[in-house]
Amino acid sequence: DEAVGEQLGALLFEQEGLPARELGELLTRAEPRYAAALAAFLARFDFGALSLPDALRLLFAALRCPGEAQKIDRLMQAFARSYFGDGHAPFRDADEVYAVAFSVMMLNVDQHNPSVRSKMSKLQFVTNTRRAASHVPADYLGS
Repeated sequence: DEAVGEQLGALLFEQEGLPARELGELLTRAEPRYAAALAAFLARFDFGALSLPDALRLLFAALRCPGEAQKIDRLMQAFARSYFGDGHAPFRDADEVYAVAFSVMMLNVDQHNPSVRSKMSKLQFVTNTRRAASHVPADYLGS
C-alpha cells in the first residue's frame, strides 16, 4: 500500500497539466497510501535553496490547498517534514517549520481576503508566530 502510494506520488509529480484542485484533494486523503503519495510528491521538489515563503509558493503553484481543515493540516505537516528534511536554518525541527509555514499561510489569507477587514500588522504576525515557534529569530520573521 505504501509502495503504491510512493509510485503514485512520483507519477503525479511528473504529469503536467493536472488540475491543481483535484491534485490537492487526492494527495491529502486520510488513507496511508495517499500519505505516502503526498510524501513522495513533496520529496521531488527541491526546496533546498528556497526561503519558506518561496517554497510555499512553489507548492501551491503545483496543487491547490484543500478547504477541509484536516486536509490542510495533513498537507502542511507533510510539507514541514519535507522542507525541514532539506536542512533549513533556523528551524530546529519540522514542528517549527509547520508553525511558521501555517502562520505564513494564514497571513496570506489575512492580507488577500477582502472579507478580512482588520489586517494583521507585521508586529502582530511576528508576535503570534513566535508564540508557536519561539526559537525562530524575530529577524527571520521580518521584524
